[in-house]
Amino acid sequence: MLQSINIKKFALFTNTEVNFNDGMTALSGETGAGKSIIIDAIGLLMGRKNIRKIKEDDIEMSCCFELKNQQIKSILHQNEFIRDGENTCIIRLKIVNNTSKHYINDIQVTKTKLNEIGSFLIDIYGQNENRFILKNEVQLNKLDSYSKNLDDIKLLNDIYNEIIDIKRKIDNMSKGGLNYEEHIEILEEEIKEISNYLITKDEFDNILREIKVLSNSEETLKNVNECYEKLYNNESFNIYSELSNISNTISDISDIDHKIRNLADQINNSLDEIKDISKEIQHYRDSIEINPEKLNSLNLKITELNEIFRKYKTNESEIIKLHSNKTKELEDLLSNKKDVAKLNEKYAKLMKKYHPLAKNISKIRSISAKNFENDIVNQLSKLNMDGCEFKIKIDTDCNIVSATGYDNVNFLIKTNKKTQLLPIKDIASGGELSRISLVIQLLARNNNDSETMIFDEVDTGIGGATSEVIGMFLSKLSKNAQVFCVTHQAQIAGKAANHFLIEKNNNLAEVKITELSMDERINEIARMIGGVDVTNKTLEYANEILSK
Repeated sequence: MLQSINIKKFALFTNTEVNFNDGMTALSGETGAGKSIIIDAIGLLMGRKNIRKIKEDDIEMSCCFELKNQQIKSILHQNEFIRDGENTCIIRLKIVNNTSKHYINDIQVTKTKLNEIGSFLIDIYGQNENRFILKNEVQLNKLDSYSKNLDDIKLLNDIYNEIIDIKRKIDNMSKGGLNYEEHIEILEEEIKEISNYLITKDEFDNILREIKVLSNSEETLKNVNECYEKLYNNESFNIYSELSNISNTISDISDIDHKIRNLADQINNSLDEIKDISKEIQHYRDSIEINPEKLNSLNLKITELNEIFRKYKTNESEIIKLHSNKTKELEDLLSNKKDVAKLNEKYAKLMKKYHPLAKNISKIRSISAKNFENDIVNQLSKLNMDGCEFKIKIDTDCNIVSATGYDNVNFLIKTNKKTQLLPIKDIASGGELSRISLVIQLLARNNNDSETMIFDEVDTGIGGATSEVIGMFLSKLSKNAQVFCVTHQAQIAGKAANHFLIEKNNNLAEVKITELSMDERINEIARMIGGVDVTNKTLEYANEILSK
């Protein structure tokens, strides 16, 4: 329950701290006194309202909740916001330069996380906030709450989560949506194909070099022949013959002049080298291979390799590693085949549990919907909505596997005889929606709902008799939850266990919140009845309202 709220430098609040009690609390005050500001502050605190441009700087607010609901404590504990044995949750908001920071028990959180946690702590019902009931998933939840079938719904949800978990594990072992066996088959085919093209980078480079040699073999042979002829074999002119003639001449001269004998020896050595070089060229020439068939074969192999590289997004440096990885993947799949079989078996068993349970839940919903419809119509008639017709449309698809079963629920309403049944989002006015929401909360509240509920001017546009009924409804709700009601109606305020007056001090431009004593309550309720002038009659009537 909401124990206290502290507001600093927000709107007309300078530094306000208010402590609250359990049960039903009325918040009243003259029009324009600032009753909506405290609701806005709570909305900001809980992350449900956006920050508009605010003139004030260094705004800080906080609210403290006493935790009684075990499920809510468990959720906070799971999210590590409280420790074992702790029963307090403090929500804090700090705004500096229109930038907000939200905290849960001094742990900074995102607005999304605050909304998630805050929904378990407090609900705000106003003409705008009531629109939550327009959501089909909320309508389904309220029907289930009314059906007192939440244990089966939780069991169905647990089964569904297991189904999803197992399906995820099976899908992780598949490829591109294929099943396990198809995955194995594809891997085997891929490994077989890649095996035919295993190659190292050196081998790939050697093939490219061989292609280059074979592609140029005719031109190479021609050029090598020319070199051989010029060097040794041309009859008309060759380097070896010319150098041999030079050698003979120099040799003859060296017989005359010994000074050039070394030169004659050098020339003779060069002749031997030219002869050796000529033999090497001859051997190389004889080894040149002109083989178009082999060249075509090698070109085809490179083409095929490049196609494989493109297909598997790899290259000559990675193809062996790819083959190894796919082989390992296949080995893992085959070794886990028993586990997959067990998962499939468990999946089938869960589906056998899911469908009968979902079918039974759907049956209970269908039966409960009739009673729920009647109860809602009866209660709405007490709230000045006579002649209202309310229907719950249930669309059932037995092929659906979801956390809530086969059904989609839509609340339909007809507010007068001249209209037709339509979804409540298409027909209900703000005031009607407030009353419908209140009735649904009264009839379909469960232990999973938040411990604190705020109703902001749920009495708009209704008279005294209807207000008294609403007061009774809110009082009943307060037996199982802490209820706040911002109201202008004396009959509603009279049903509250606690009463706070919200006043504006025009001189100081501040809003003050005061908890009223019994005598002060009598005076405030008398004012709510009669306006500015409080008379003996209005005081008597106020006494009468409070004594009921």
